[in-house]
Amino acid sequence: FKNAAQMLYQRELVENAAWSNPGSIAMEDSELEPEMAVTLYDLLLVFRDALKRAEQRPLIQVDRDEFSVEQMMAFLFEKIVAAPAGVALSEILPEIASRRALITAFLALLELTRLHAIYLKQNSAFGEITARANPSYELSKSFSPA
Repeated sequence: FKNAAQMLYQRELVENAAWSNPGSIAMEDSELEPEMAVTLYDLLLVFRDALKRAEQRPLIQVDRDEFSVEQMMAFLFEKIVAAPAGVALSEILPEIASRRALITAFLALLELTRLHAIYLKQNSAFGEITARANPSYELSKSFSPA
């Protein structure tokens, strides 16, 4: 039992050293606090609707565009920064044509939120989700778009 406990303790030390949190970025604007927290479920609903709209569009796509999550993060962050008052996800997502690109956009939004680069706000349950950039965040600190 002592050996098993020691092995579990060593495993915990290795896991703690391997996975780190980038830490939170100080917020300068108290107005950025969300009025209602956006849950993962709310984000999934928005993307489900976007995927349904994408399926309804006629497909005439011949070549496949390859892009990374980092490239999509840069694209979305650029769109969100361009609207200082915030931008509704329903305004950004229709610009993304393919199902694969929408999935990449979903992952990019999750990562931007985790890095505190953007804040997501929802004024009412099942209402519009608005994305707003954190003014004290520098995109270049997190990654370099490919």
